[in-house]
Parts: sequence; C-alpha cells; structure tokens
Amino acid sequence: SSTAVETTTDNNPSPDSSGTDLADSDAGIQIALPASWDEDNRLHDSAELQAADATNQLFIIVVAEDSPALMRFGLPENAARYRALLKDQMTAVEGENPTEVAFINDNFASQYEIRGSLADGVGVVYLHTTVVTQQRYYQIVAWASPEQYEAYRSELQTITETFQEFGS
Repeated sequence: SSTAVETTTDNNPSPDSSGTDLADSDAGIQIALPASWDEDNRLHDSAELQAADATNQLFIIVVAEDSPALMRFGLPENAARYRALLKDQMTAVEGENPTEVAFINDNFASQYEIRGSLADGVGVVYLHTTVVTQQRYYQIVAWASPEQYEAYRSELQTITETFQEFGS
C-alpha cells in the first residue's frame, strides 16, 4: 500500500494546523497548501488547480495540457513555448533565469523565475514550472510582487514541489 507523501510540518495534517490538499479528481492531480492558502477560482479561465494566500498576495495555478501534439516535443521545447506565452502577457520582461529544479516528485521538470511587469506597471515575479509525466504536460505557475516573492520564494517553491498525480 503506497501512501501519499505529506510535506507538511505536522505528522498528522489537519486543515487548521498545517494546511490542506487541493485536488482535481477529474485531472487526478493535487498540491498541498499551507494553512494560510485557499482555493481561488478567479485566477485563470481553465486551470485545474488555483489557489491564493490573499493576505500575502501569493498565487499559484496548475494547468493540465492534454494536447497529444505536445508529446512530439521534448521538455525544453515545450517549457520554452509555455514561458513565451506567459511573457507575451507581460509589458516588460526584466529577467528569465532557470532554477536548480530538475524534478517534481519523480517527474522531469523545467523551472524558471521570470521577472517583469504587467500592463498596469506593477512588478511581478513568476515561478514557472513545466512538468512532464507519463500522461501529460503540466504548467505550475506561482507568482507575487517582487517584494513578496523574495519573502515567500521558498514557500512558493515548496508548494510547487508537492504537485503530484494520483489514482492513475
């Protein structure tokens, strides 16, 4: 019997102490959220998972990509295409730097920090992760203002790394 790996600080996770799992049973995916986070379905039109820490203005979405055509390309190509789409929505891109992350759970991943600004001139940092599994590609996108990103980078990274498929 395999049990899901809990990445919370508490050995007996409950929503009021150390967070909760946010899952989409249709897509068969989940992430683990800290206690300060809640589901927020206003962030994206078609993301399977969406959550926010409203107090600290931190956001994350997970988008499952079901196009079979994606499997013709490798992870670097697809990740670059996804990042290009994200950058198209920004008015200015100041930097795009890979992180050390190469796996999310046991799946290959490509992760970049993308810094810039949005249409209203507000600064933003995206932590953009492309994950490929046996089933499909996923985009995990977390973001915050530059100030909040510096303060909460490790938390956004930790949530991203809890991503997993289940029930397959």
